[in-house]
Amino acid sequence: MIRHSLSVLFLSAVLAAAPAMPFGAFADSDRGRDRDHEDDDHDAAWAAVKRGEALPLAEVIATVAGQLPGEILEIEFDREDGRWLYEFKVIDGTGRLHEIYVDAATARILPDRDD
Repeated sequence: MIRHSLSVLFLSAVLAAAPAMPFGAFADSDRGRDRDHEDDDHDAAWAAVKRGEALPLAEVIATVAGQLPGEILEIEFDREDGRWLYEFKVIDGTGRLHEIYVDAATARILPDRDD
C-alpha cells in the first residue's frame, strides 16, 4: 500500500501550490520511512496521475471539499483492490473523526465501508 499524508497545517499551502508542485512534496516524514521509500511512493503517485489512473490532489480537493463533513486533517493516497483511492481524515464539529474514501480516478466519494 502506498501512503502519502498531508498535515492540516500545510493544507492551505497545498491548495495554493498544488498546481506547481509535485504530489509528494508534502509527504509526511514522521512515519519513520527513509527518503528513498518516500521517493518511490512519490514516483508511483505521480506516475498514476500521468497515466490517467488518478486525478491530481488539487482537483480532487476542489471537487469534494464542499461535501466533506468537517475539517480535513490528513489525506492518504492508497492503492487498494487494483484502484487508487484518496483517504480523507476529517473531523466534524463534534470532534468525531471520519474516514472518507474518494476514487482517485473520478473524484467520486465512495460509500461508507467497514475496515
